[in-house]
Amino acid sequence: MAFVSGFDLMYQGKLVASANLQTFNTYLAVGLLYLIITLPLSYFMRYLEKRWQTA
Repeated sequence: MAFVSGFDLMYQGKLVASANLQTFNTYLAVGLLYLIITLPLSYFMRYLEKRWQTA
């Protein structure tokens, strides 16, 4: 999921950056959105692995 959404975020970021010519700000926002999406999923998966490991 993160792999697909990462490519989609980069594609949309490329479109926005080409429209407003502010590439740094656009890709910074894309990077932050990617972290917002992937970090909670990563922590959740770690929680599930620890929970299932003891069962």
